[in-house]
Amino acid sequence: MITGTLQQNDQPAAQLPQADETHDVPEGFWKVIMYNGKLEAYIMPQWYSGKDWQQAIAPLSEVEQYTGLSLANLLNYHKESD
Repeated sequence: MITGTLQQNDQPAAQLPQADETHDVPEGFWKVIMYNGKLEAYIMPQWYSGKDWQQAIAPLSEVEQYTGLSLANLLNYHKESD
């Protein structure tokens, strides 16, 4: 599993309650899970409750677009490692 934060560069820093400085709060989180030779991608915005995880399923290309990573190559690496 690989996971990371979703950051939007055009979003202003957030003022957290009772904090004396601003903070970069991620817009959400992403995960890519590999099992049985398949990749599944998930995007979970901050408001996501996690109760229905299937709502978070996203195309791998969307996670790649957000992150700038080429994650589809993980499948090729896994097959070469076997």
